[in-house]
Amino acid sequence: MGRQRTTADGTAQLRQQLVQLRLAGVQLQGNGKARVHGASMPLHAVWWVNLQPFWWVLVGRGPHTGGMQIRIITDDFTSATDGVAAFAQRGWPTAVAMGEAYDPTLPVLSADTDSRLCAPEVAAQRVAAWAKQWATAPVLVKQFDSTLRGPFAAECASAWTHSGKPRMLVVPSFPAAGRTMQHGEVLLHGTPVHRSAFGQDPHNPVRHSGLLGYFAPVGIALHLVATVGEAQAAFAAGHTAVALDIATDEELQHAARQFVGDAGLLWAGSTGIVRALAQALAPAQPVAPSPWRVSAAPWVLVGSVNPVSHAQAATLALACPTVPLLLTRLVRSDPLTATQALVAQLAQAIQSGQCDGVVVTGGETAKALAQALGATQLRVLQDLEPGVPLCLMQVANQWVPLISKAGGFGDSHTLVRCAQALMKGQV
Repeated sequence: MGRQRTTADGTAQLRQQLVQLRLAGVQLQGNGKARVHGASMPLHAVWWVNLQPFWWVLVGRGPHTGGMQIRIITDDFTSATDGVAAFAQRGWPTAVAMGEAYDPTLPVLSADTDSRLCAPEVAAQRVAAWAKQWATAPVLVKQFDSTLRGPFAAECASAWTHSGKPRMLVVPSFPAAGRTMQHGEVLLHGTPVHRSAFGQDPHNPVRHSGLLGYFAPVGIALHLVATVGEAQAAFAAGHTAVALDIATDEELQHAARQFVGDAGLLWAGSTGIVRALAQALAPAQPVAPSPWRVSAAPWVLVGSVNPVSHAQAATLALACPTVPLLLTRLVRSDPLTATQALVAQLAQAIQSGQCDGVVVTGGETAKALAQALGATQLRVLQDLEPGVPLCLMQVANQWVPLISKAGGFGDSHTLVRCAQALMKGQV
């Protein structure tokens, strides 16, 4: 960048740059150097802030190089894929860690602790292992279910403790999927989430919708605020755990932009905040749609018992009658056992060549399929739509296209669009 102008316009530009530097954690030292999150560097190097207002760019690193780390700890397989898809779509190399088998040099990684159905103590232990391992990541997210299923408060407490981050911002909203929070109550399309179908979840029913009531038993007194400005003021006043009401995507993106430069912050929230962070981190270059071989024989497995998924399956059966559809029936018998049988059937179809692309609903179902196939890598390519990521799953010597989604996500034609995307070979 060129020398700063001394005109009024140049003065205004300089003032704006200084504000950006302060938000990004940069302290000017007055000796020709600046301090960026503890690292001293020549002052001239920080002027790149007006191009990319984030501290890791200030030290001469592009967002795809130099060891930048964005790490996301999730509680189920679908969550592990749908959040990082937003980063992949913006040019960031991403992957889901399959156990300890992952490339630590990748800038964006997510891990599935498979803990949504665990006891809080067990879930906390699983989260602790990843939080310790990824404690130094400048952007660390403890992702949890947007409808408050699972022992998420215990997991957030564990991630906060074991990462050593001094502050935590809790943002459960995902407005693009109809999940919002008002006055600390989590809503699904305007209805308290415990009064929705998620209150009747056979595995993990949601008992109440008040966010603060989940955190109090694990020893965290969340300070509830209604705006980003109030959140900033709360942290400045010494509050260390803040929950933020969010009703719109614009509010969510504003929160991401304001706090993304704070490496001392643990983000805790749903896929919504992960997507907002991806939007706040501008891509280095436009990303073309990711092609893969066309699926001549895609299958669809609906492992979720959520009524939304079953309505989508009915639409798929009418619109695409030739696409094989495996469906966990809404019966009183154990749906988990029924789903396991369907997973085994689908795995056999893939291994025998009858199926060359899959759409799966339900996080537990998607992970069970990956395990049954012995998948060694999972690369996330992009979002088909909010909360519906496209992945490539490595099985032996082949890459199998996989589209996964949470049971309650999407509209009536989501599964139709997923199957059609596989047959077209691109989004």
